[in-house]
Amino acid sequence: MRDQGGQTLVMMAVVMLFIMVGLVALVGDGQVMMVGHERADNEALVAAQAGAAAIDENALYSNQIVLNTNDSDPAGARQRCERAVQQINGIVAISCSATSQTVTASVTRQVDLPVPVWGVRQTVSARRTARVASGGSIGGY
Repeated sequence: MRDQGGQTLVMMAVVMLFIMVGLVALVGDGQVMMVGHERADNEALVAAQAGAAAIDENALYSNQIVLNTNDSDPAGARQRCERAVQQINGIVAISCSATSQTVTASVTRQVDLPVPVWGVRQTVSARRTARVASGGSIGGY
């Protein structure tokens, strides 16, 4: 019979190698997903802030600070919100809604994973809301 004294050590090393490679893949994909979510969150914030800057000028002259919610006006809150992030690469969908005091932006972005554990691409979403930005004592940030 042959000596099999180191067989357990070799098998343990092979198993540990597979576990370590799996953990590296999981951590790498997780990090890329977190960065993708952070980018989507920042893009949603920029879009909401852009929309919140669309103050209705006619209402402003009568001391009311409200957003321009006219959907046919290119300077309206919803249109400004959508245009703020339209040309950024990787965005799958942007959805903006506006009331007289707030703008809400939802951004969905596609993330390319370095190690395709769950597939080659995943989507992440973020939602942000901003209040009307006037710079005066009425309204606020």
